Formats: sequence, C-alpha cells, structure tokens
Amino acid sequence: MSCHRIKLQQLLRYKKHTRPNSTSSYILQTLYPNNCMTINRIVGFVCSKPANYTKKVVQRLVHAGYVDVADDMQKKYNRQYCLTQTGRWVAISCKLRIPFLSLCLLAEVCHAVRVKNEPGSFPHARNHDCMPEFYMISSFRRLFDSSLQDSISAIYSRRSISKATQNLIDKKLAYRPYRSDILRMSTDSLAKLQRYYCDFHKLHQWNYDVSSECRDTFVENYVISDKQKKLFSLSC
Repeated sequence: MSCHRIKLQQLLRYKKHTRPNSTSSYILQTLYPNNCMTINRIVGFVCSKPANYTKKVVQRLVHAGYVDVADDMQKKYNRQYCLTQTGRWVAISCKLRIPFLSLCLLAEVCHAVRVKNEPGSFPHARNHDCMPEFYMISSFRRLFDSSLQDSISAIYSRRSISKATQNLIDKKLAYRPYRSDILRMSTDSLAKLQRYYCDFHKLHQWNYDVSSECRDTFVENYVISDKQKKLFSLSC
C-alpha cells in the first residue's frame, strides 16, 4: 500500500509547504509571474543570505519541480531560471500565506464565481447561466474527500478539507454564511485575486485531472472498503 500512497502524495504535492518568510518563498515570489533570471541575479535579490546558500536553494527548487531552466543552450553561469506552473502555484500560496490544499479550494471558488460574473472567461465550462455565485464545499469534497460514501477515491481526510476551508476564512479570502456548506467571496477578495485568475483556471483543471488520476490509482490496486479508504487517506 505504501508505494501507491506515496504516488498519491506526489500527485497532490502532499505537504509540500513552503514557509512564507523563507528564502525559497522569496525566490518564487521574485520570479512570479514571468521573470527569468540568472542565479547571480537571483542572488542579488536575496542579499540577506550568502550567495552559495541562495544558489543551493535555487537548485533545490529546480529538483522539486518549482523552477526550470529557461534556456539550456546558454553557458552554465548565464542560464536563465523561471517558474514552472507548479512553481507559480506555490508562489501564490506563499504570497497569500495559505497551504497548497487551501489554494486548490480557492481556485474552485474563484472559478465558480468568475464564470457566473463573466460568462466566457472559461470557455470549457458548460452552461454558464447555471453556474452559481457561490461555491459548494461538498463539490470540493467530491473531488478529494476519502470519507464520502459515494466516492471511490481515497485522497484527503475530511478534517484536512475542513482545515483548508478554515484557512481561507481566517485569511478573509472567502466567507461561510451561517456555517453552511457554502463559500462566498467578497468584492474586495475578487479584486485582490484578479491577477491570479489565469493560474487559478489552470489549477481548477489540474484539480479535476489529479482527482481522476488518484481515483484510478486506488481502483487499480485495491478492493474498495471503508477501512482501506481510511488507511489510505492523507491528512494535513
């Protein structure tokens, strides 16, 4: 079971937290959204840390899949580094000071609200007129909650999803009327998050893709039972 659990952890960026005040976070935010820099230039931006330390952090970010080399043909000292799509998501997480799972939920809330208010913004969505101005937390649970009876995937525990929801509320990125199943966004939050919509759209698509992939992995390797699902689910 452990090797397949690890596969799910890798798919979900499980516990890949980057501390908001860390050197890694600063580098990711410096490169966001489309900056390309040499390592020496990055070192110049992170002047509070020794050059060798900063270079090692950049290499760790490359190894983690958050940063990539923009042009391999350049000489080593002149190579430009930029963010991968995953790196862009983690940079936003650091900027907003929320865990990655909370960012996944936020992307779903923004998608639901934006499709309703700006029809055509996300051409792949079906029937814009039926999209709500709020988001049902149960919709997110159907993607990732291992405790649901009608879900065959074993991904995140219900407690983890509750924590992800509370993180958004604590940061005032969304609010929950009357402790209901609904998440809404204020006009101020929508305006604050405007610059991230392109990345949120891609994360919305990724959420559905990775949920399906995790579900397939689980079905392929296990007989479905509540006990197995509980053992297999991930907690943050």
